Amino acid sequence: MASNKITITYNKKEYTLEFNRSTAQLTERRGFIAKDIEFKPVTMVPILVEGAFLAHHSNLKSKTVEEIYERLGKKSELVGKLLKMYMDTVNALIGSDEEDEEEGTEKNAGWEASWTEK
Repeated sequence: MASNKITITYNKKEYTLEFNRSTAQLTERRGFIAKDIEFKPVTMVPILVEGAFLAHHSNLKSKTVEEIYERLGKKSELVGKLLKMYMDTVNALIGSDEEDEEEGTEKNAGWEASWTEK
């Protein structure tokens, strides 16, 4: 998986926003549901933004994250990129059928299902 990062400079300090498996999981535990972002943006966007700070700035207070976010321009574009970063992390965990079909992709384990319907 390619690493996707966003760098923000605020008050002469650089902040790196990124998701990994652990931070995506923490973001979900805080209540983030990707499909709800369109219908509950006031709830979901702050959770997504805070989650993006966790990988490199886990000790940053929520109030500081909120302050940084409020000062940023192009919020819609930023949220879209953060959502894509989050989904890329989720998709790396789940994988896809297309990835399995790519040449050169070597898998160490296989699976098959069998059951009897009654």
